[in-house]
Amino acid sequence: MDSRLRVILSTAIASGAMPHGGPVIAMRHARALARQGARVHVVAPEVGPVPEAAGVTVERYPITDTRVPFSAWRHDARAVDALAAAIERHAPEVVYDVHGPAWAAEAASAHGVPTVSMVGDFNAYCRRTFLVDTVGRRCTGPESAGKCFACLNRESAPRQRAIRSALRNRLAAPILERIFPPARLAPHRLWDALGDSRDYAARWRERIDRFVVGDENARAFLAGHGIDAARLATIPQGLPATARTLKRRNLPGSGVPLAIGFVGRPHVDKGLHLLARAFDSLPAGKAELRIIHARYATEELVAPMFPDRGRLHGQVARGSVRFVQPADDEALHRAMAEVDVACIPSLQFESPSLALLEFVAQRTPVIRSESAGMDHVIQDGVNGRTFPYGDWRALRAALVEVIEEPALLARWSARLPEVGSDDAYAASLLALFATLRPAVSRRIHD
Repeated sequence: MDSRLRVILSTAIASGAMPHGGPVIAMRHARALARQGARVHVVAPEVGPVPEAAGVTVERYPITDTRVPFSAWRHDARAVDALAAAIERHAPEVVYDVHGPAWAAEAASAHGVPTVSMVGDFNAYCRRTFLVDTVGRRCTGPESAGKCFACLNRESAPRQRAIRSALRNRLAAPILERIFPPARLAPHRLWDALGDSRDYAARWRERIDRFVVGDENARAFLAGHGIDAARLATIPQGLPATARTLKRRNLPGSGVPLAIGFVGRPHVDKGLHLLARAFDSLPAGKAELRIIHARYATEELVAPMFPDRGRLHGQVARGSVRFVQPADDEALHRAMAEVDVACIPSLQFESPSLALLEFVAQRTPVIRSESAGMDHVIQDGVNGRTFPYGDWRALRAALVEVIEEPALLARWSARLPEVGSDDAYAASLLALFATLRPAVSRRIHD
């Protein structure tokens, strides 16, 4: 009889082929838990290519309709039934949520299985997932449905905005319902979808036994939004051995252009527009920018982040802006190792940034925005530079400082902290699981 601890890991996308974001974290944690002696069954509504790993199985489950607004944060009977069936088949002692839909916690709660959730993208509070609103401002959280509605409605075309706003009006809504067929109005019922998802997320939060946070930023946010301190467990994120290599090409004072690295989506919440403006204003020939992402690192997709598309095209032709699309983790880390200084201009509530940890593991200094989720890794003037949110001029000043005094990079590199392993993270997780249920404790310590 298999005596290993049984864990169901719930996530949104299970894939070993994506070198960025939540899917990476989910599969890394699954493999690390298995190496620590657990038997892990990963469940997700979307499954991509997944390399075989001892002790890890993967299951895709059906959902009702991905076109429904905030589908992962509204009750889906089909999904909950499928997850309940998985729980009955695998009899897990713990359900571990990693950026997953809320359905797993609902199913686990109904079966009396404790649930632990890793806080990473704040899905439990923000329907846009990263607490940055549609005009590029950091958000403090969902104080009211009206605040969230105004933010989300801005993302739509003007006609949709008008209809959505009118449907909130108790006098206008009946008129619209007489004029338009219900099928045409359904996509515009953002207010109803928002209300459902907020209520469902609130119920989801109550069903979570422990929230795993990796930094003070996430801890303070959750505590400020009513999560009791006893339900918060701090376990800093780690990395697998392949990401913790100490190699970089830094050549301070060699006369070559400063190689600036950006890893991430080319979207406003990640702050690439700030880096683009700062880079455009640097002295000519003194720096080059490398934008690294498996899917989004193309001139066409990145161009909206730059103030002048024609100038960007010229920079690409000259090689001062380069796009790198790594096919796997090894290619990603190799591309990252070729930069002199990393830039993380994010507006998000990073907890912390995965790219930040990977750059630091390679001993590459970082210039970052002031997210408290990165404070424990990079301190201003000690092992990197910090600049205020949204301040591209301050970012430019930090880059100019490095260009003019490249020896700073070696000093900052020497003071970077060591990044822990994901095996140590998994071991701490197992210790946390042991506190939730006597049977779990006995299994771990047998």
